[in-house]
Amino acid sequence: MSKKIKKNKKNDDRKINEIKEKTDKKKDKNKLKKDKTKKEKVGFFRRVVNFLKELKSEMKKVVWPTKGNVFSATMVVIFSIIIMALFVVLADLLFQTLLKALLRNL
Repeated sequence: MSKKIKKNKKNDDRKINEIKEKTDKKKDKNKLKKDKTKKEKVGFFRRVVNFLKELKSEMKKVVWPTKGNVFSATMVVIFSIIIMALFVVLADLLFQTLLKALLRNL
């Protein structure tokens, strides 16, 4: 194939893709308009009922932790807090002594 034919083919492919994208965008806009009109027709109480039904189905999917899992996670949190508190206290004491030593020398 010559270079001109390849260029023309690439240009044609680009044009076809652009046309497809435009038509897809128009279809999406039409779908959105239809969806909006459908949602507007549904009343407030029907939406509340649908929400509660979906909520119930989602809550059935939840995997609740066991008592042992909650206990072990709580212990990890408490242990982490104690470690961080010790770190802050030690750092405070260190900085306090360094500051006192600097002030004495001045």
